[in-house]
Amino acid sequence: MRRMSTMAVMGLGLALAMGCGSSETAEPVEVVSESGAMLGTFEPEGAPRVGMHRFAAHFAPASGEHDGGGMHGAPVMRVEPWMPAHGHGSPSPVTITPLGGPDFEMEVHFSMSGYWELTVYLTTGHGDEVFVVPVEVR
Repeated sequence: MRRMSTMAVMGLGLALAMGCGSSETAEPVEVVSESGAMLGTFEPEGAPRVGMHRFAAHFAPASGEHDGGGMHGAPVMRVEPWMPAHGHGSPSPVTITPLGGPDFEMEVHFSMSGYWELTVYLTTGHGDEVFVVPVEVR
């Protein structure tokens, strides 16, 4: 089940991350957490390219409620970039800036072009959530 939903999200994410043919823009990618409880929206600042790249991240309950999704207190986010085809991560740690409540900004260093996954770990007052965000780097 997880594999099928991950593959569906990857396909959608790849299409969105490629900016529908534009090399300068990219649409936000929405990913449901592995538990199904949270929805993460990840918006790249332009089309992802080799080097440092900035993303905005927003989290909400997958149910559509607008209460911050159990984001009471100070949520903590950790991100692990991974390039599955080559079996390596990023040469630099991801810089994460909390913007308050369910909003974060992250800067990721992509060392080469191709398909990457950002595994996002979010800890809230209600527990831990994991998101796998597909990114196509040009």
